[in-house]
Amino acid sequence: MSRWILFLNLALAVGAAAPASADGDPDAGAEIFARHCATCHGLGGQGDGPMSVLLAVPVPDLTGFAEREGGTLPIARTVSIIEGDAVLRGHGSAMPVFGPITTGPSAVLDANDGSPVQTTQSVADLIAYLTALQR
Repeated sequence: MSRWILFLNLALAVGAAAPASADGDPDAGAEIFARHCATCHGLGGQGDGPMSVLLAVPVPDLTGFAEREGGTLPIARTVSIIEGDAVLRGHGSAMPVFGPITTGPSAVLDANDGSPVQTTQSVADLIAYLTALQR
């Protein structure tokens, strides 16, 4: 009996240490987007933010991201872009304005191929909002 209790305690401890699987909250993501992204991408994500006219490259319409990628928002790639791992021509490097949302509680999203993508809850929320924006 004591082995089962030890096993159960160990399983609970391992489960508590792992980040929770998250779908993200699109409402929280909308707030993050308004604070960090809308200046360039516009409130509706269509690339028409007030700073877009000052940039040397066109700001992409994020509402068509899934369409441009075969019909589904590419979760792993989108997380990589937000977290600054993907260098974008328009940014020249990581997106520094996203620094505050790349720290905090962990979350795990399912990539399009089913593999786990570890990120923060804030990024998961932003992904949920971007998913809702897709046409």
